[in-house]
Amino acid sequence: MKCINFFKLLGLVFLQIACTHIERVDTTAVKEAMSNYKIKKISSSDVLNEAKIKGEELSSKIESANCIPVLIDSLNSDNLKISELDLDKTYPELADKVQQIFEAYQYAFKGKEELPANYQQVNDSIYNFTFHPDPKNCPEMEGAVYSIDFKKAYLIQSIKPE
Repeated sequence: MKCINFFKLLGLVFLQIACTHIERVDTTAVKEAMSNYKIKKISSSDVLNEAKIKGEELSSKIESANCIPVLIDSLNSDNLKISELDLDKTYPELADKVQQIFEAYQYAFKGKEELPANYQQVNDSIYNFTFHPDPKNCPEMEGAVYSIDFKKAYLIQSIKPE
């Protein structure tokens, strides 16, 4: 009797599985889109170079707009943060590496030395590009530098495949 009940139950389970309607989803469009993606082999130097390229692009945008604060605020996003740093002030909230770069700019500014652009990896997820705007384009920014922090993921996504 138990054996018959077991087989009836087993038969009902198989019947339920066989009669269940499973809707298949067409995945051809997704497969085609995925075939267009390529795996990028990127080194840390590639990411650092992309930070330099993006930083130079942004610095030229900022200088061409005469360092207007509204434009600079509009360029900030989830992927990058632009900060104006006055060379006569201190900023204890800066990351250690950015603080070191800023202090080097302060020293060079006091010594009337040239203030070249600088790009560094700050930590595992942030890259920094710091520059002093050209006084011809931004005379009011003579004693300041701009610090641009990029997220690593943003830089990786922006690297063009070869």
